[in-house]
This record gives sequence, structure tokens and C-alpha cells, in this order.
Amino acid sequence: MFDDNGFAYAKACGIIGKSFLGKRASYLSGLHSLNDLDKLVFSQHRRDIPDKELLADFKRRIEKRTLEKILPVIKSYTPSVKLLELAFKGYKYSELLDTGAALDMGYYKELLESLSQLDSEDRATAQMLIADEICICNCLWALRLRTYYNMPEEQVKKHLLDLRFHGEIFEKKQSLIARANESLNFHLDIRRHWDGWRWEKFLNPEEDARHWIAMPRYFQNAACAYLRALAYHQFHSNPLTLSSIYCFIKLMQYEEDILISTAETIALGMESSSVLKTAESKGEN
Repeated sequence: MFDDNGFAYAKACGIIGKSFLGKRASYLSGLHSLNDLDKLVFSQHRRDIPDKELLADFKRRIEKRTLEKILPVIKSYTPSVKLLELAFKGYKYSELLDTGAALDMGYYKELLESLSQLDSEDRATAQMLIADEICICNCLWALRLRTYYNMPEEQVKKHLLDLRFHGEIFEKKQSLIARANESLNFHLDIRRHWDGWRWEKFLNPEEDARHWIAMPRYFQNAACAYLRALAYHQFHSNPLTLSSIYCFIKLMQYEEDILISTAETIALGMESSSVLKTAESKGEN
């Protein structure tokens, strides 16, 4: 449907090949200072300034670097593609799983509607990625509101994205809020209540010596790792499609998150490898 897919995908492949994702993520292990990280990422354009000033400066340059990677790829399409424009717009907002402010009903409804531009096979891939992201975000936000604010069920529901999309079975619409609503019936401190739930694998494990309670931060980290692994897999499994370019935009966002998290971890005097352990240990589909 889109003649520019080949050029865009080739360009995206080159960028991802040089990114700190996949095997190259291991380069972020064993770093002992922000200057080491700056030298690794920016090579000949590193900044020789004190660490207390370098952290904020590094973040700004990483954000600029991400924009410079994404824009040439999506601008290679003439005319522009709404799905990719919206994906880029969403990247500029902030990460969906990182802030409740990103729970924008209008934006995500428009994102789902933009899938009508794609052919059926391409649409199925993009739809799956977007649906999983919204569904997981609803579940995370429900968990946060219950854990941090002790919010009752009916109040929680008012803060979630009640969106639906066409599934594969007879075009029956499927709810992206259903899994979050299910979780509202589970006790936050009784692990067995969550058995068999769709996103059970993102929950923190039980420890023999401690009473279990659901941890939103653990759930968020595990969910982000899953979405990152899913995007990486689909990018390589669906070459020359718009869905692959959508995955590319998400992967660039994930790379930015990993690099900034690594910088913040080092600034706190912690091992940089701890970021990778969190990013990779829960990345299975």
C-alpha cells in the first residue's frame, strides 16, 4: 500500500543496528561514571563537565538524539502516515506507562482509528501492539490507584481508558479495560487471587520470609520489558510494513528510557548493570 516502506525500513534497520538494544545493550554494563556513559553514547561529541552538571545535559542530548533518529524515517513517507505521526506525537507526550497524564482517551481513540489506513495483515500487527499497550496501561494505573491512593473500585474505573477494538473473531469488539476491571476484584495482598490473570507474569514474586503485596513499580518494569521485546520481535518479523516503522518509533523511545535510566542509576552510585537486569529479565513474551 505504501511505496516508501522499503526505504523507511532500511533506514530504521541501520539505526536499530547501532542502538543500545538487543545484544548491544550489554555495552551499558560495567560503567562506573557518567563520563564513561557519555563517551560510549556520544563518542567524539562527549562533554567534559562535572557529573552534577552532566546528568541534566546528557538527558537533553539523549532526547534530541531520539528525535533526530525518528524524524527522518517518518518524513520519508509522502504523503504522511497518520499512524506514524500519532506514534511520534505520543512519544513527545511521555511514555504511556510512566505517567497518568498520558491516559488521553481522545489520543488513543484516534490512534486506533488510524489503523484503517493499513491493509488487513499490517493492521493486525499494529493493532495487537497498541491494544496490549493500552490494556497493560489500564491494569497498571488501576494497580497504582488502589495501592498508592486506596481508591475504591468505582473511582478507579473513571480514570481508565474504556476503549474497544475489532478482534479477529467475526469482527467482535474486544474491550481494552476488561483485564483492569477483573483486577479490581483481586486483593492486593493475596497472591493466589491473581492466579490465571492475563498479566499475572508481571507481578512481583512471592518471598518466603515476607508477606506478599502487589508492587506497581515491579509491574511497570516487567510490562515495559515485555512491550519492548514484543516491538523488537515484530520489527524483525514484519519487514517492509508500516507496523515495523511503528515498532521502530517505540523502540527508539525504549532506548531513550534505558539510557536515561542508566545515567540516573550511575548518578546514584549504583551499578549500571542493574538497569539491564530489570530491562531483560522480564522481556519474554
